[in-house]
Amino acid sequence: MPRDLDFVRRPRRESPTIHKPSRQPRSGSMAIAFVIIILVVGGILVAQYLSSKPTSAPALNAGQTPTTSTTPPTNSTTPTNQTKSSQAVIQIYDSGGGADELKKVSDSLAKTYQIKNLGPSQFDYDKTYVWYRKEFKTDANAIAKLLSDRDVSLKESEISGVFDILVYVGKK
Repeated sequence: MPRDLDFVRRPRRESPTIHKPSRQPRSGSMAIAFVIIILVVGGILVAQYLSSKPTSAPALNAGQTPTTSTTPPTNSTTPTNQTKSSQAVIQIYDSGGGADELKKVSDSLAKTYQIKNLGPSQFDYDKTYVWYRKEFKTDANAIAKLLSDRDVSLKESEISGVFDILVYVGKK
């Protein structure tokens, strides 16, 4: 015999409906991230440019055109056991004068100074530039007198600690 309990309808459980939140466009945060990435990349590029930029090249005057020199570098230094009258180290670049002129200037200065030939510079100049630090002004003037057969321009450098005296041997 059927019981009353067998005919009772049990209420169905309804599964809860899950409401997914609507997605809001994130254009603001994406734009900020894009700008930050661009700024970081730009900063890296600027840092690389500044670190590769030469710091001791003299500025070009009107009428001077820079050209690349093809003379191979001659990284040589005079022996340090010789007695030199000055403590200044002279660094010499070939800036259009040619290998023969560089050797001639280097030999004439090697009698008094310790010389370091740095090979060709980035630019060719129409005259010889002598850059010096403030404490080596008398040595720079003496070098200009030794190079009396050349058109020499003396410039005091504001950079300290990079070099004592820097000579760019340009065309006469």
